[in-house]
Amino acid sequence: MKIISKEHFERMEMMYLNFKTQSKAKSLFIQEYETSKEINELIRLTDKPTQIEFKKIVELIKLVNNTEHYSGSQWHDYKIHLNAVLLENEFESKIL
Repeated sequence: MKIISKEHFERMEMMYLNFKTQSKAKSLFIQEYETSKEINELIRLTDKPTQIEFKKIVELIKLVNNTEHYSGSQWHDYKIHLNAVLLENEFESKIL
């Protein structure tokens, strides 16, 4: 999958690692951690994404947003970064 830049994706990775660390002390971060991990792996491993991968990402975000989770500013920032990646790959979503 196309990324904006190496630094952009590194920030997404940093946010995922922060969710992981926070989830050890606060269960409200578990959903954000697991979801960002899965999405980052999809981005990293998918060379030519199809509508299937894009829809899976959107569904993962919806799942988190419809469950109890921390929902702090870093989760919002993660979604902003993710939305930019989706747009870079010519997929418009309403994840924000």
